[in-house]
Amino acid sequence: MGILMASMRRWLAVGQEQIVRNIASLEAAEKDIRHKISVETSRCAAADPALKLPPPATQIVAPPPSAPPPATDLKPKTKN
Repeated sequence: MGILMASMRRWLAVGQEQIVRNIASLEAAEKDIRHKISVETSRCAAADPALKLPPPATQIVAPPPSAPPPATDLKPKTKN
């Protein structure tokens, strides 16, 4: 039983090491992609200062609360 447990621990350790390497590889790829995006964005801005990227979806501003609600054609249902 002890040999089986030791074998399973080694197998799990090898799998964990592979996961750590995969995560490191993905993080390096993410860093490279973010760098390339940054360089391209800077290059586009330098080529045409009037060119602006749209704001991210999280920064879209809602209408002020004092604005009236939009008109609708919906009428309450009545029972016959």
